[in-house]
Amino acid sequence: MTKAQKLLKIFESNAPEFAYGVLTGKETSIRGRKDHSKKDVEGISIDNDIPTDAMKKLNTLDGIEARASCQGDDELPTYFIFRPNDQDKGSIEKLVSTINSKLDSGKCGYDVGKGGKYRVVIVNNASISNYQGWWKSLPNIILSSIKSIS
Repeated sequence: MTKAQKLLKIFESNAPEFAYGVLTGKETSIRGRKDHSKKDVEGISIDNDIPTDAMKKLNTLDGIEARASCQGDDELPTYFIFRPNDQDKGSIEKLVSTINSKLDSGKCGYDVGKGGKYRVVIVNNASISNYQGWWKSLPNIILSSIKSIS
């Protein structure tokens, strides 16, 4: 695959494909979102299993723009995707490294999204034993990571 083809693949990667690729290190084709049951959190539709309090905090963190989330299932991982306000590649690499060092489980990675801007994913298997706790830890992990690289 040429460099141009790799770049094109990045721009074609949807949220579930991006998350799955970061978690497994493998490319796959996943079309669209799963039809998980939803709930409304301050005007934003999210999957039912994602803790409401965690998503409220994630949606209001300074320094990021929430882009996508999924509760996951037997086929898909659970994930949170955001766009850092600081789009400097070096800053994003430091942010991802710092988040990875703070995660008890799961992985963090980045790429360029369809809008041509960097996006970051924090992803884990949906079957993790501490699913709720993992989600509830994300706001503090992200915020403390942003502060530590600033």
